[in-house]
Amino acid sequence: MGAYEYENLAPIVSTGLATGLTGTSAVLQGFVNPRGANTQYYFQYGTTTAYGFTSSYTDAGAGKSSKSVNCSITGLGSATFYHYRIAARNMNFTTHGSDRTFTTDLVSVYVNKNDETCGGKTPCYTTIQTAIDAAGSGSAVKVAVG
Repeated sequence: MGAYEYENLAPIVSTGLATGLTGTSAVLQGFVNPRGANTQYYFQYGTTTAYGFTSSYTDAGAGKSSKSVNCSITGLGSATFYHYRIAARNMNFTTHGSDRTFTTDLVSVYVNKNDETCGGKTPCYTTIQTAIDAAGSGSAVKVAVG
């Protein structure tokens, strides 16, 4: 009599699109349904399906309906192919979304020996060596006309 019944279900997740792509960042999208249990979500990402990187854990609440979530990630390699997926966990279960992919943009830096305008393109440097030093792996160094 008066027994309390509690049903703890695994969260439901769905990996969404990667948006806001730049040469070094992306916004990963997804959906989480906590199914009534306190739930946290996070994203796994990396250059293979072994991922290797995990975003911070974010509270998804304990609702019973699916909600849209996202996470901004930075420090990515320029012009690099990445795998990612969403994951969610509650007290008893961890659920992973399907694997998706994106490729970061190519980061370009510009050089103009006369000034730092480069025709309005940025970032702009006055020496090729300064541009090379500032460019990350996979970047292209372009010299402006003149």
